[in-house]
Amino acid sequence: MMSYMGEICTSTSREHLRGFRRELKQYTIENSIVGSQFDPQVNHGPQVSAAQKSRILGYLETGKREGAQLVLEMISLPRMPRPIIFNDTNRDMTPMREEVFGPFVVIQSFKDQKDAVDKANDTEYGLGAALFTENITRARNVAAIIQAGMVWINGSQDSHFAIPFGGYKQRGIGRELSEYALSAYTQVKAVHGIFSHDLGVATGTDTILVNLGTWL
Repeated sequence: MMSYMGEICTSTSREHLRGFRRELKQYTIENSIVGSQFDPQVNHGPQVSAAQKSRILGYLETGKREGAQLVLEMISLPRMPRPIIFNDTNRDMTPMREEVFGPFVVIQSFKDQKDAVDKANDTEYGLGAALFTENITRARNVAAIIQAGMVWINGSQDSHFAIPFGGYKQRGIGRELSEYALSAYTQVKAVHGIFSHDLGVATGTDTILVNLGTWL
């Protein structure tokens, strides 16, 4: 959820839950070890720059101002904003509409499967999505209609060189990895040719084209 300090294109930053789970908050507190990236015990190092930290904290203040419920804001260290979790957000709130690119999670509740899918698809982005369920039929049905280039079921961030990587909407053009990646290195060409007078008669071009055999 907050791997790579949230600075990852497939970060699970927008979550749709039936209700806020206290276990999520407690797990985040217990497992967010902030410090130097060179310390093997640390799993949450500094943001890429001071400017990015300021940007993240700006979204924090915006979320508060727009009425989202702040359920977790751990004390920050220099260039190291601790994980931030907002609950009770809606589609009109800035942190729900925009990509923060940091240790930042916004949670929105849903009523049923259709509501969850509609809310998940209500974004201009569409790189990756993860869904969690014990119902395999539901998992397949939802995966088919989620507007994302990659969908994980009961997991997140899995990748393989033989599986295409890329997204929908404002999430890039084309695909990386797999045979689909080769399309970026190819040009499509159509070649049309007529090589006999008889074929020209059949296609109706004999009246406008000379017999190519006389000059080729």
